[in-house]
Amino acid sequence: MDAVPVLAEVWPLLTAAPLPAVAVTGATGLSGPLPVPDLAVGSVVAQLAAARLLDPVPGRLEVDATAVGLAFRSERHARVAGRPVAPGFAPLSRFWRTADGWLRLHGNVPTHRSAALRVLGEDVAEAALDWRAEELETAVVEAGGAAAAVRSPGRWAASEPGRAVAAVPLVDLRRTAAGPVRRPSPAGPRVLDLTRVIAGPVATRTLASHGADVLRVDSPHLPDDPGQLVDTGPGKRHVRLDLATPAGRRTVEDLLATADVVVQGYRPGALARFGLDPGALAERHPHLVVVSLSAWGTAGPWGARRGFDSLVQAATGIARICGTADEPGVLPAQALDHATGHLAAATVLAALARQREEGGGWHGALSLARTAHWLLAAPRRAEAAAGPVDPEPYLLSLPSADGPVTLVAPPGSPPWRAAAVFLDDDRPSWRPRGWPAAPVRPPGRGPGRGPGDGCPCAAGQFDPPRRRGRASPWEGGAGTSGGGAAMADQATAAGRGAQVADVRTARANGIEIAYETFGDRSGRPLVLVMGAGVQMLGWHEDLCRAFADRGFLVVRFDNRDVGLSTHVHDAVPDVAAAAAGDLSSAAYTLEDMADDVAGLLDALGLTAAHVVGVSLGGMVAQVLAVRHPDRVLSLTSAMAAPVLAVDWQAVAARRPPAGRDEHVAQVLQMFRLVGSPGYPGDEEWLADVAGRSYDRAHDPAGAVRQLLAVAASGDRTGTLRAIRVPTLVVHGEADPVVPVAGARATAEAVPGAELLVLPGMGHSLPRALWPTLVDAVVRTADRAGDATAP
Repeated sequence: MDAVPVLAEVWPLLTAAPLPAVAVTGATGLSGPLPVPDLAVGSVVAQLAAARLLDPVPGRLEVDATAVGLAFRSERHARVAGRPVAPGFAPLSRFWRTADGWLRLHGNVPTHRSAALRVLGEDVAEAALDWRAEELETAVVEAGGAAAAVRSPGRWAASEPGRAVAAVPLVDLRRTAAGPVRRPSPAGPRVLDLTRVIAGPVATRTLASHGADVLRVDSPHLPDDPGQLVDTGPGKRHVRLDLATPAGRRTVEDLLATADVVVQGYRPGALARFGLDPGALAERHPHLVVVSLSAWGTAGPWGARRGFDSLVQAATGIARICGTADEPGVLPAQALDHATGHLAAATVLAALARQREEGGGWHGALSLARTAHWLLAAPRRAEAAAGPVDPEPYLLSLPSADGPVTLVAPPGSPPWRAAAVFLDDDRPSWRPRGWPAAPVRPPGRGPGRGPGDGCPCAAGQFDPPRRRGRASPWEGGAGTSGGGAAMADQATAAGRGAQVADVRTARANGIEIAYETFGDRSGRPLVLVMGAGVQMLGWHEDLCRAFADRGFLVVRFDNRDVGLSTHVHDAVPDVAAAAAGDLSSAAYTLEDMADDVAGLLDALGLTAAHVVGVSLGGMVAQVLAVRHPDRVLSLTSAMAAPVLAVDWQAVAARRPPAGRDEHVAQVLQMFRLVGSPGYPGDEEWLADVAGRSYDRAHDPAGAVRQLLAVAASGDRTGTLRAIRVPTLVVHGEADPVVPVAGARATAEAVPGAELLVLPGMGHSLPRALWPTLVDAVVRTADRAGDATAP
């Protein structure tokens, strides 16, 4: 086990877990008079080890110090379309000689530059010579600027702010509120990023690499440097909100209600007027993990002072140690920023792990000055000499609208899946829980995707949620196969692979529902409910647009236990017991799924809607019309029946796929058996949807839970007689899954229902029949009279 001094100090502050074994290879290339290599490697090891608290991995933790060194200088390698984008330091941001020594100014922020010039005028070099360093520091700070006199380590340690910094731990993690045990989502926590510049953004980009949904909020009045965001923003979405406005505060408050983590990097007290200081957050949202980073900490006379890595180096004595007899110097990288960022990520991960065991809300506090204190006090060990490093194997290329984005890959954690994304949205929302995206791997690095295994089951196969290598400490591969044949087939070439980008999530009936909309908000609401094991991708975008073109506001969504909506992973379906007539392993019924739809309508602000359901979705739609008659304007039930016997022996006999390709092949084979014999199927589109569904979320056990819901709901023929809305029953004459007798029984049970049996149609929706279906749905909706979204 290699000695990692930072880990030895910080680990007991974060957790009671044993100190992990670590093996370090290579060299950081950050050598100098201070132990920057130990600081860099130790901080990265801390966050990688903390990730293992959430997702234990056997064996020692191996770290490539070369990758760490490059990551600590990541801005030097950030490029867009081959062009360097690092902003560097502004001309004012350097050391200036004073009457008795040196002063460091920071002028990259326009307001800070203006403040310095108000004190010194345009000829800064000449004016600074008339000042004593610490007096000039005070004058610039009082004018609203950012400056630090160059001190010796001893003078800093003896000062009041220096003593205040030394009195706090390197990481201060405390429980702030009582609360129940919380477990992270399979796709990672939702992280509200209220940070700027480097340290905080490094923390949140690290969390994004581990799989977190990171949403960074900036003020429209104080934008960060665009080039810097290229380097610090991968894996995140960025939005500008004005917290000084009621609308901006409401939006942030809505985000906080379902967030898991808040990371703050503003000057202490700067967010208090918006109710976003740690104390206020703990009071209003006691479930949150809040981690705060600052330059000088919150204690002592400098607790509310502005600061940056370069200023902390100057004030604490680092610049004196790294300099010469003639002038101050700097560290080989902005190591205080990067190390504090990685330690902040470790603090978030450790707090989430403690929530698993202890529950409650948590607050962690770190500062650049306290990191500097560790660096100054640590033993000075020499790093092995490192020759020139070729960065190419450590670089990552991500697509963007402006051309390929080249970045240094995160050291040890999974690579980001996307470059920084900038939203033009004043009402941003979290991605659906379970949001997946295939991890991107640097050339020649990172794990591959492993096959699932387990026992056979329903529409797809019953295997444990698949793991994408070591993708993230939260990512369990949750989802469904998307492999049923009750899909709209026969796509055009232009429609193949098309995705509606605006996937949103809504809280409904105690779970989260992922949904998309098509059409004008003023249109008649039309909700599409898909069948067992099939994600909302089964509703072809062209069919959705066909409905939208007829005046509907179309909503398609993932049912519970499929796609990006909530999965009931704790409920393990017992297929053998179901085959024997024991349905006690059913986690829910069709009634619960119908209540999900009603909850989605509530979340969308829709009083009522026209509803179209296919297969299991048709049964859910029927139950919705019975349980919530005031929420359904008209009902179209396709490929459904009042009661359906599930062939559990066939379910148990299905063989699990050995990976994505075999899964796609099985879906195609299934479609050939149950599709529409009178119409040719578009297997290219079906393969594309099956593959995208597998990548999006693969959890065939969810489809079995849905089938158990059907079986547990029994015969609903009698309840259908209570339906009083205009009803259309659509069925394929050649449907081998749900016999056409089921459609006739439905139409007979629902008063005034229209029955439409289509020759040549099986258990699918072929494109050639879309006009017939759309016309029939419009006709049924018209029978209900005009109704629009509120």
